[in-house]
Amino acid sequence: MKDKKLAQCKQIYVRIQDKKLADKYNEIKKTRREKVSDNEFAQELIKLGLDVLSANKDELNNFTNSSEEIKRLLGLVLKEVRKMSKDNSAMIQIKNKKSNAIYNLLVAQSLGQEVTETEIENGMYDELPERFVEELREGGDMNGE
Repeated sequence: MKDKKLAQCKQIYVRIQDKKLADKYNEIKKTRREKVSDNEFAQELIKLGLDVLSANKDELNNFTNSSEEIKRLLGLVLKEVRKMSKDNSAMIQIKNKKSNAIYNLLVAQSLGQEVTETEIENGMYDELPERFVEELREGGDMNGE
């Protein structure tokens, strides 16, 4: 009876020559709650490996399709974020010009300069005041100004 059972078994001798792999094998074997022999542990690893290698082709295709879908969605999100960034940048530039104009108009009026509607509409007062230009140069980025 024992001979029949042995005849159906496949005996494999495996030599692990890679030190990192051997260390990993021992580390994982030691972390198991129940103690098992090297033979039982190796059989479990082989079963798991064979399950992975013989994975259904459909499952692999589903995984591939899912990753492609994720890439597509990330591309759409990135495109939308870039668009929002450009829109925000344009709005910031407009708000900066408005603030500059208000500041420059107040300064001009306080100095008694005549301010005309044409000058305002032509953007004569939209430039960043020189004192702020100096502060920005000292501090770094001027955000396109």
